[in-house]
Amino acid sequence: MTDILEVKICETDNEWREIEKLIAKKYLNEFGVRPSPAGHHVIVLRNGVIVGTSGLEFSCNEGIPLERYFDIDDEWFMGVFKPDIVELTRWASCYPNAGLASHLGITRYAFGHNKVFAVLSLKEKQLQHLELFGSKLTALSATVKKDIPDFLKKYYLNWPRPKLFRTYLKELYNISRQAVLKLKEQGIIIRINF
Repeated sequence: MTDILEVKICETDNEWREIEKLIAKKYLNEFGVRPSPAGHHVIVLRNGVIVGTSGLEFSCNEGIPLERYFDIDDEWFMGVFKPDIVELTRWASCYPNAGLASHLGITRYAFGHNKVFAVLSLKEKQLQHLELFGSKLTALSATVKKDIPDFLKKYYLNWPRPKLFRTYLKELYNISRQAVLKLKEQGIIIRINF
């Protein structure tokens, strides 16, 4: 099972920019990542411990900043994951577009050494929607159902290996659901924004 590490909000731009430098250095050797030239500013702390930032290289369509996919408002959450499924990690770099992830409230980051970062943009009022939407993804394990949103059909049909894509979606939902539950356990206010 993929485990989410501790998560906490980093509230100001100054905190984001200062800690981003530290996080890049912290994970440079462990994960083989480097600071992103796009300069995204989403960081996660827990009890003063740095656990992640979006200010690192990530696989997003044409490198478009995440802000283009989310209506951000300084209240973002980020988790660090260590997936058990190496295949998914490898194919995360082939992820067709960040748009699909934005509907799930999660974006996966593909790095070296089979490590993946995930960003959560969660708005409280839509938590139930995330869970209901996720239940539809399980239908992809068999085929593309008519009740699957059009944007999902598009990604599914364009994916080079449909069977792997179905597995990827199921894992993506499982991670996002686990992250939501973990954040609730920690008493963090969940805000989902689709």
